Order: sequence, then C-alpha cells, then structure tokens
Amino acid sequence: MSIYKKSFKKIKLSRLGGLSAVTLALLISSSASAVEIGAGDSWVVEGTASANIVGGNAGLLNDGSGSADDYDVYLDKPVVSMRVTSPTGKVEFFGVFNLDVLARRHLNMNESSKKGQAYDGREVRHIIENLTATVQAQENMYVTGGIGTVAFLQTQGNVVSRISAQDENFQLRERLFAEVAYVTDNGTTIQMSIFDGAKQKVLDSKDSFGLGDLYDPQKYKADSISGAIKVDYALSTDVHLTAGYAYVRNANYDGNNEQMVSVGVDAAYELGDWMVAGLVQLVHVFGDDSRTSVLGEIAGEKGKHTIYGQAEYTELNKGGDTTRGTLGYKYKLVDGESVKISPFAELFVESRSDQDEANVGFFTGVNMEFGKEISLGQKTE
Repeated sequence: MSIYKKSFKKIKLSRLGGLSAVTLALLISSSASAVEIGAGDSWVVEGTASANIVGGNAGLLNDGSGSADDYDVYLDKPVVSMRVTSPTGKVEFFGVFNLDVLARRHLNMNESSKKGQAYDGREVRHIIENLTATVQAQENMYVTGGIGTVAFLQTQGNVVSRISAQDENFQLRERLFAEVAYVTDNGTTIQMSIFDGAKQKVLDSKDSFGLGDLYDPQKYKADSISGAIKVDYALSTDVHLTAGYAYVRNANYDGNNEQMVSVGVDAAYELGDWMVAGLVQLVHVFGDDSRTSVLGEIAGEKGKHTIYGQAEYTELNKGGDTTRGTLGYKYKLVDGESVKISPFAELFVESRSDQDEANVGFFTGVNMEFGKEISLGQKTE
C-alpha cells in the first residue's frame, strides 16, 4: 500500500510518521491515531509515544566480527510525536522527538562500556527529528517547511526493529527544508524540495545533555543548498511506483557533490485471511564516491500474528559493504485504542566485506505504542 494511496489529504505519512509502506499497509485499517487533514469543529492535537525494549546481540549465535556475544538489553527507538491540525484542516504542525541519546546515556541496562551504544550500531540522532508546518495552499497543492526528512526515499525501518543500512546511510534526514507537493487528478504525487545538503554532527552518547542535543543549526552554508524531486505513481489500486532524484551539495564538508537516484515499488494484497504487503527499493549515488543499495521487505498479518522479513545489500562510503537478512514474528498482546503492546522475536544475519565470517544474531523484545487525541475547543466563525 502506498503512502499516498488514498489521497495526499491523508497527512504526509511518508515523511511525518517514519513508517514504511509495508507497515502502513498492515496498520492503516486498525490504527486509531491517524488524523486526516480535513475540516472539523476545533483544533485537534494528537500525541503518540513508542519504544522497543530489546535484548540480544548481533553475534549471539555466530560471532564473525569478534565482538562480544553477551545478551545485552536496550531501550530502542524511544520516540514522542505531536500533530496539531487546524479547524479548517488547511494547516498542520508536526513534531517528532527522538529520545535515543537520552536512553543511551541513562536507561540502557548494560555494563558501563556498552551503555552509550545502540544494539544496531547506528549513529546517535538529535532529539528534534521533525519540526514542520504544512499548509494547503490550493486544492491539490501543499507547502511544507521546517526541519525533517526530505522527500526522496520511501521511508522504512519499522517492519524490522533494526534500522537498515540503507536508511542509515541514504535517507536525507535532519535537514532544514522547504517543499511543495502537488497531487494530480489521477492521484500521482509530485514533491519538490530545497534543503540543506550538509549532514548534521553526530552526537556523543557519553556526553552530558546540552542544547546541541536538540538540533545543530551551525552547519548551514550557501555551498550546501541542495534540491530533490520525488514522484509517486499508482500502477493500480494495490501497486505503486516511486522514483526520486536528489542533488546533494557538500554533504560531507569535503566540497564534493553527489547525485542520488531512487526507484521503488510497493504493493499490498489480501490473500484469504492474510494482509500481505511488500516493498523493494534501489538507491544509487553517482559522483566521486559511487555506491548502491538494494532493499526488500515483506510482512503478512493475520489477526494478532505478523510474520515479516527484510533483506538488503548496501555499499558504504567507507568500505565494509553489508549484506543483511532478518526474519521476525510479532504478536499483538494488547491492541487497544490508545495502547498497543507487541512482543517480537528476530533472527538476524549480517555479512560484511571486512569480516571473514557472517554474524548470526537473535533478538527478543517488546514494542509499545501509546496515543491520545484531544480537541482544543470549538472553532470560531
């Protein structure tokens, strides 16, 4: 199911929710927290919070990297979001706040040498992940600005608990940007963006809290102003194609520019009692540091049971090309209107070009989601 399958008025979930097409296909029918941009009687505030408690190790079953194979416990992906929609439905404010840096410093239940680490080895993000405003300028045109993720890739990462190498290395996140989106009469969505191409500084998870944890605004330079375009086209009701192009200037502060292209297809079908959805996406970077990533993910849901998998091959700009595969199972233990609790288990395999053997790991955990919607009073005439 495409992010934009119904209409662009179904809030810009590809950017704002951080969910993949696969995740949305499985959750769209049961989620009570989605708020449409549409006319109402009052301002509406929607708040959500989610996190994973994860235990395991990427080399627990076979340690090809030579790292420790202890069973560590992490608080992962602690995210708080808030969406405010105007009574007319033409204005929306949205914020996503990633508390990962605080969890690494204070809440991970490991020995001190591992307290600041993430179980999937990803970089520490700033607390402000998205802080944007969207205005419906015309019937089919929407303008968005602020800090967030530029419309270039299909977002993914919530089907499998570990963030993929593709998402980690190719997603244009934490950028100051302005964007115009236009929805044609046949449902095709075209998004054009201007953004700061320079990557934000990685946080030190062992440092004390400071204003730089929120966001680092000191990197904006004229030689990093970049642009992107993304098109979403419906082949049918259940199958969508996406394509993106981005020209990224001085992303690594080395004076080099990169041209990035992405192509993806996602689909969702009902097969008997099962809802099955999948996504395949290719990304390629041209330039002095050419590299490619291919990722596929699939998930099937029947009642309270979900089986899912993800596979990818990603070339990294510093070597260590990565091939990964994950197979997982999730069970909806609690599926209320405001609270969802889902234990899961995952088998993980990773082969890197700088290792002689593959890592084989096993993880267990619990995903928790909380949500609440509040009306702020009647609109004035």
